[in-house]
Amino acid sequence: MHNILSNQFQVGAARNSFENAVFLEDQRPAASFYEQLKDDRFKTGLMELVEYGLYRNAKYYGKPYRKSSFSLYQKYSYEDVCRLLEWEKGGL
Repeated sequence: MHNILSNQFQVGAARNSFENAVFLEDQRPAASFYEQLKDDRFKTGLMELVEYGLYRNAKYYGKPYRKSSFSLYQKYSYEDVCRLLEWEKGGL
């Protein structure tokens, strides 16, 4: 999870696309993330996004197959599979 929130998971062009999406620096919340949380609209939008993500996760992935991280009949991207297998990097 740390690699995702610190933008260390993506490689190549994907990493460059999200270069400003850094939420953790040196095991602590990034200063820019703290700054954004001061904006009520950002904070409200973030909370709505988290709530929706939790709802969607429970609905589609809430019943894992045989104690794995995968659910039957769901689609997974290559990056999703790498994350669920807990690989440190998402590409070659």
